[in-house]
Amino acid sequence: MKRLLLASFLAALAVFVWGFVFWGLSPMSAAVMQSADDDQAAQAALRETFPKSGVYFVPSPAGDPAAVDALHRAGPVAMVHIQMDGRPAMDPGIFVWGFVHGWLVCLILGWLLLRAGPALPAYRSRVLFIAAAGFAAALFIDYGDTIWWYSDRSWQLLNLTYNTVAWLVAGVVLAAILKPDSASDPGMRGGQ
Repeated sequence: MKRLLLASFLAALAVFVWGFVFWGLSPMSAAVMQSADDDQAAQAALRETFPKSGVYFVPSPAGDPAAVDALHRAGPVAMVHIQMDGRPAMDPGIFVWGFVHGWLVCLILGWLLLRAGPALPAYRSRVLFIAAAGFAAALFIDYGDTIWWYSDRSWQLLNLTYNTVAWLVAGVVLAAILKPDSASDPGMRGGQ
């Protein structure tokens, strides 16, 4: 169990660093994100249009089906995620919760890797196992949003790339520490 906790912590740390490099230093996200011509006017319009924090679909699917279809066809169509309360642009709490979230994911990935350990004796096979799972998850979730929720394809492909590489990074660390012989850890036997 100690090995799993250590491996997942180090993997989460590596993923956190990858996130800083990808989102903070790489110009890729800036190349994909659009900006409003006037941020203050856009914020005022959002406050006026959307009464509270939440997710809004425009046009609302709750209306008359014929009217919804006409509005849908006319466009624009949007899914708006809005948070009415402001916060610091670089809120430290976001980084803390982001790391905790990453650690939890890496803990689950490490547990899965230990369960699959006997079938993955080589380091490379363990890394590819995690990377393939990450790609499958990113393809399903990130690219799926372009199909089901009209998300911008370039934005979702950027997220798919980030998430796939993040799982690869986690796999590199987890596979190095969680070798098949570590499956004999008493806390990892059977269905525990």
